Amino acid sequence: MRPSDFIVRKFRSAALERAFRQDYARRYAGQRRIASAIFTLIWVYFAVRDLSRPDNLDPDNLYHHHLVYLRLATAVVMSVAVGLLWGRRAYDERWAVGLLSIWTLSCWFTLLRQMELALIEMAWRSVFPVLTLVLFMIFTSYRLRAITALWLVLLCVTSFHFTLYWWP
Repeated sequence: MRPSDFIVRKFRSAALERAFRQDYARRYAGQRRIASAIFTLIWVYFAVRDLSRPDNLDPDNLYHHHLVYLRLATAVVMSVAVGLLWGRRAYDERWAVGLLSIWTLSCWFTLLRQMELALIEMAWRSVFPVLTLVLFMIFTSYRLRAITALWLVLLCVTSFHFTLYWWP
């Protein structure tokens, strides 16, 4: 794709732009709802599964409860965001993108904190797959506009590299 092919739509009036955003949000609201609900259920499943695995996550059992509470608190935040996506305002593009951004960033920053607490081997095995899934969700399931997806991906990737750089 050449840079000249990248077109930013400029609308003649604010009403036309608002109508375009509403149509775009209405068209992809179902896909966004289902994708975020499925990933939230997967997150909750792994948070509950971690309750029974203290030896794998934290062999010395120093931070196990902190890791589980962190995941469960994030599951609550993600569930609230998903619940609000099923509301009437989900057809407002900016509202939906804001909720999806909060959803993604809460998941991502929890993983970074978990990476700092867990063992190195477990951190690599638990963070890389979720990073891949988060990037997949941002690019395919959310149907975000390009600039929003770019900001989310840059934030996730740079924070991941900073965490690796400052790893204790």
